[in-house]
Amino acid sequence: MRHTPTYVALIGALVLGTGCQSAAPERVDVRDVLPQLASSPTAAAPIPADWWKQFGDQKLDGLIEEALANSPSLVAAGARVRVAAASLAASGGASDPQVTAGLNLARRRQVFIGLPIPGSDVSSSTSSAHGLSLNASWELDLWGRLEAAQRGAALGVTKSLVDEQAARLALTTGVARSYFALIEARLALEIAKELESNADFALAAVERLDAMGRGSQESVLAARVALQDASNGVTEAAHSVAILQPGLAALVGRPGGKIQFGALRFGPLQAAPAAGLPATLLQRRPDLATLELDVQIAFAQAEVSHAALYPQISLSASAGTNASDLEDLLNGDFRVWSLGANLLAPILNGGQLEASKDAAVAARDAALYQFATAALDALAEVQVATANEDLIANRLGEVQLLGQKLTDLEEAAARHHRQGTGAVAVVYSIRADQLRNNRAELALQTLLRRARIDLIASLGGGFDASPTTSPDSSQEAPRENSL
Repeated sequence: MRHTPTYVALIGALVLGTGCQSAAPERVDVRDVLPQLASSPTAAAPIPADWWKQFGDQKLDGLIEEALANSPSLVAAGARVRVAAASLAASGGASDPQVTAGLNLARRRQVFIGLPIPGSDVSSSTSSAHGLSLNASWELDLWGRLEAAQRGAALGVTKSLVDEQAARLALTTGVARSYFALIEARLALEIAKELESNADFALAAVERLDAMGRGSQESVLAARVALQDASNGVTEAAHSVAILQPGLAALVGRPGGKIQFGALRFGPLQAAPAAGLPATLLQRRPDLATLELDVQIAFAQAEVSHAALYPQISLSASAGTNASDLEDLLNGDFRVWSLGANLLAPILNGGQLEASKDAAVAARDAALYQFATAALDALAEVQVATANEDLIANRLGEVQLLGQKLTDLEEAAARHHRQGTGAVAVVYSIRADQLRNNRAELALQTLLRRARIDLIASLGGGFDASPTTSPDSSQEAPRENSL
């Protein structure tokens, strides 16, 4: 007991000589970087997980369900969740007492040169040493190093769950975009065939007029060029279908297969979802949630690096037997035991630990500003997607109005032709304009749905902002409130 003051003074000197050389990492809040993100959340309605059903297309519903069931990317994401959960369990065990059992068996021969008399024969000795022990050790986490490491691992589980939802969102939006693009391509092929048929009838009409002496070779040549252009349009439209088909089939898990369609149509769109305030947006997007978790993980890693500057203190104990004969290992007369306390303090390390801490703090700052940059980009994406949808919807209305006017003109031209007061070529010309206008409307319908998908994706697409547990419900992955 008389050595206690000496022990205390020695431990205190080691702690002061190592830990006081560096200040703890400063807590930084993202609101210090982007004050506009601190606005109170609005009560904007969340986007449903099955957001694609707003398009009212049962074929699309089935394809997305098939993709969710067959996608290897989702299986891989689920496996990464299990990896993170196992890492969390491993890091949690580091703060618990460690117990090991040991069995040592040794046989040793030793020679003594020059004994008992120089120049005589070499003497030797053979001995056995056997040991049976139970050992325990426990590191006292006085500086929070193990706790910070475990917190970082828990955040890693949450991040893997968020990444899994991000993979789901990427898959569902990819299927929806490919589906509507393929519908456009197939409908465009039908329009191209109608344009070809219309051009063929127009050429026949011009050739009849020329044969009756009421036309010209220039008109015939122009009609043939128009027919060739229309035929080229059919080839291009068919090529687009052939390119888009395997891409969608691969997304839904049918590599090399075909997607069968029934009636091709674009249903009416529901009202666009509300964007909400910036603070709400940060809670609705999986990519922002991932970057936010990266910041929190970087905080934890910076704390681990800072705690490494302090001494590591652990307690140890062992009990067992030690005997020269194997049969005596279970004899209580040969029992041995030990109790100890270990302190390992860094003194001179060439500045490696301090540099590691500085690197961790810099990584934390990099993650923080990367999150801030992504948040600004996300706000811009929502604004662009909303503006795009409004612009396309207005343009679509203009094209639909023009289509109605062309329909009226075609009916009037056909009526005049039947009455003998109009040329048939005018009918075919207006019909071609009508078909080209239908093609423009088709493209705008597709763009409108693509803009809606972009808006949904920019708002998180039904992301659940609170995946706070790992696959094992007994292991929690808490989220910090520092952001």
